[in-house]
Amino acid sequence: MRCQCAFESRALRKRTALLVNFLLGLFTEVGGRGGVQAVSAQLAQRLAACARSGSAEVELLALNDSSVDPQLANGQVRGYERNWLAFALAALFAGVRASSIWVAHINLAPLAWLAALLRPRLRYVVVAHGVEVWTARSMLQSAALRRADRVVAVSAYTARKLELVHGVSTEKIVVIPNMLADDLPAVPTANANPDLILSVSRLDRDDAYKGIDQLLHALALVRASRPEAHCMIVGDGNDRARLEALAHHLNLEAHVQFAGAVSAAKLGALYDECAVFCLPSRAEGFGIVFLEAMAHARPIVALRMAATPEVVSDEVTGVLAADADPHQLCGALLRLLRDPELCRRMGAAGRARVKALYLPDVVEPQWQALLQELA
Repeated sequence: MRCQCAFESRALRKRTALLVNFLLGLFTEVGGRGGVQAVSAQLAQRLAACARSGSAEVELLALNDSSVDPQLANGQVRGYERNWLAFALAALFAGVRASSIWVAHINLAPLAWLAALLRPRLRYVVVAHGVEVWTARSMLQSAALRRADRVVAVSAYTARKLELVHGVSTEKIVVIPNMLADDLPAVPTANANPDLILSVSRLDRDDAYKGIDQLLHALALVRASRPEAHCMIVGDGNDRARLEALAHHLNLEAHVQFAGAVSAAKLGALYDECAVFCLPSRAEGFGIVFLEAMAHARPIVALRMAATPEVVSDEVTGVLAADADPHQLCGALLRLLRDPELCRRMGAAGRARVKALYLPDVVEPQWQALLQELA
């Protein structure tokens, strides 16, 4: 009788374990700076909220993080300090028990694909941010995308790349734009510096497509007509020294400041201070920095390339050049610097666009619908 009761107790626990909604989140990094990190942190918060509400058991694993702010995702993110083997083993062990896996970067999608081979009923979602999915880097990654139950693209441009490059079926793709994590900042009260151009970007060699080189060349041309013009570049990386040398070569040392990484408060103050925001990226998957600048009512100069035109409305919230030619960028920058009323009008339109399309009360319900469908 005692053995029978013990057997029934184990069976009940096993059935109960299978019925528990268990969500696994896989992240490259949630604690750093950058668009992917910001989107990953927001996804971690959503999954952690499921645990807080009692609707699911949740496990959140981050490959590159060493320590994560305990306030983020209720302190549930476990960092693996770039230890790929330990991370992969933990992901697979949890993955075969999960009801769904939420993969924040394509580099981790093969782990979900392998877990689904071991447990065919497993469902998983992959987030596609931009340039990392615009080419087929490996057959395994493409297979993982095709097997996914849903692939979240942050732009229609990336959605088309998922179909054309990886063969992901249209019905599996859902476009959910990036969003500002917080509500709109206060309307700037002080007048902007009429000659300050702001740019915010990683300064890594792998991110040369961001176009900081072209911005520096354009600034040299701008100053020939407007000597007071100067530029603040926020961000850091392993290409910073080369870019500083380029600024020196162009005789811009006194007119370009490389600010490095700054606090959120300082960045907000710089958005308020600048007259124009410029990021001439040739391959932007979305561009959260565009949202930030528009939220501060600042006009944008960027390129009519990749996903940028989905975020920045040409001639409405900014001026989009056809390519990264410095002369075209110079013309766009001078047009705005010479016309404060145009800056004011485009800045107001950008702020209204952010409020209508990119705040949590607009974007979050789209994520919640996906969670309810697949979690």
